[in-house]
This record gives sequence, structure tokens and C-alpha cells, in this order.
Amino acid sequence: NSKEQLTFSDSLLTKRSLSLSTKDSASFASNPALAYMKQKIAVTESQKSLERSRLMPDFNLGYFNQSLRGYQDNDDQVSQYSTALNRFQGVMVGVSIPLWARAQAARVKAADYGVKAAEADYELMQRNLYGQYNQLLQEYLKYNNSLMYYEKNVLPQAGIILSNAYKTYVAGEINYVEYMTAINTALNMRSDYLNLLYQYNQSVIDIEFIIGNN
Repeated sequence: NSKEQLTFSDSLLTKRSLSLSTKDSASFASNPALAYMKQKIAVTESQKSLERSRLMPDFNLGYFNQSLRGYQDNDDQVSQYSTALNRFQGVMVGVSIPLWARAQAARVKAADYGVKAAEADYELMQRNLYGQYNQLLQEYLKYNNSLMYYEKNVLPQAGIILSNAYKTYVAGEINYVEYMTAINTALNMRSDYLNLLYQYNQSVIDIEFIIGNN
């Protein structure tokens, strides 16, 4: 049996850092799904404004400058002959009123309902995100506290177990089976730490996603 001392190598897993902004976590302004809902509100508000504008009278203003050939009556009701050199100018003003105002008012009301529905969907999603965020934050804090405990107590203890087991095995104080049992205990402690580290990193990823910081 080999009597080379077993040591732990550095893990490929690294501990992710989490930077939380109070403003971002409160509003989730960068969350892609919530940003889409906010854009939907803007679209429905634009549609409402458009439908409302169609209820308003349409004012028309026009100007004309033309020539008429032939006899024309002037302001004194005197007939005069006009040629291409004579120009006639004028201004036209008109007002167009919607004929189907009741139907258009119904469209405005429907558009208003659309705005309110989009706003309600936005608020519901924001509340759901806030609930998910609080749950994920509690998981993050739990995993972070456990990691700190493992790093301060468990991992050093696992290293001591390996070192003492090797020394006593080389000295002949324990047999090979006892030595392997000690190694297995230390490896299990290390494995538990790595599983915890994975769960911690996953909680960080989930929080970053929900606040749109990914």
C-alpha cells in the first residue's frame, strides 16, 4: 500500500460574489420580463391617446390661387372678362366632426381598459418578483453562513484528519483500513463543502437573474 500523504487540490468551483443594489432589488427595473411589461403599458397608453384623438374635431385650413378665363361677376355684380393674367386667391376653413362618436368612444373606453390591464399585470409581476427575491435572498444568506462555517471550521478539521491519519499510519499506530476510513471521512467533509458551494453559487445566479443583473 502507498504511504504518500493525501492532500486536497483546489476546487474548480469558485465562490461567486453578489453585489446587491437596494434600488434595483426594490424595483427590479432591469428584469427583462418586467421591462417588457412596462413597454406594454407604454404601447397601450399610445393606443389610448390615438383613439382619444379620433374623437376630436379635425380642423382644415386651405389656400388657393388660380386663374379663371371668361366673364366673372365682381363684388358689384358687374360682369368682367378675366384672362390667364387675372389671379383669384382665397382661404378655405373647415371642421370635420366624427359621425360615429359613440362607436369611437367605445374604442377609447376599450383602450383605457387595456392600459389598466397592462398596469395590473405589471404590478402583479412586480409583487411576484419581490416574493421570489425575498425567498432567494433567504436561501443565499443560509448558504453563505454555512459556507463561512465550513471554511472556518470543517475544512481545517478535514485537513487535520488527513494529516493525523497519515502520521499515525506511517508510524504504524493504525492499519490501512483505519487509514482509509479517516481519508473517507475527510473526503466526505470536503464533498459536503463543494455541494454547499454549488448551491450557494446557484442562489447567486438566481438572484442576479431576477434583478436583471446577469
